[in-house]
Amino acid sequence: MAPAPARQPAKPAPPPERPAAPPPAPEAEQTADLDAQILKAAEELGYDAAKVRKWVNQKFEVTGGLESLTPHDKREVLKIFREQAHTAKAARK
Repeated sequence: MAPAPARQPAKPAPPPERPAAPPPAPEAEQTADLDAQILKAAEELGYDAAKVRKWVNQKFEVTGGLESLTPHDKREVLKIFREQAHTAKAARK
């Protein structure tokens, strides 16, 4: 009797297909979201939209407030306001 052929290990099942990642949000949505986050962070510091606009215009030498900024600059503004808000909260404790 001939020996049984060596058994091949079973092939692993292919990984399940991942659903396609959702398409990135349009630039306008991302920008509007950044604007809202900036205004919320500024509000925590007691700044209203007019004060934010004035500060942005002075700091970035623009005339249109947040609308004049690139998404990169908006992220920088958000970072500044969040850091200031965090510092203010820590000082109150």
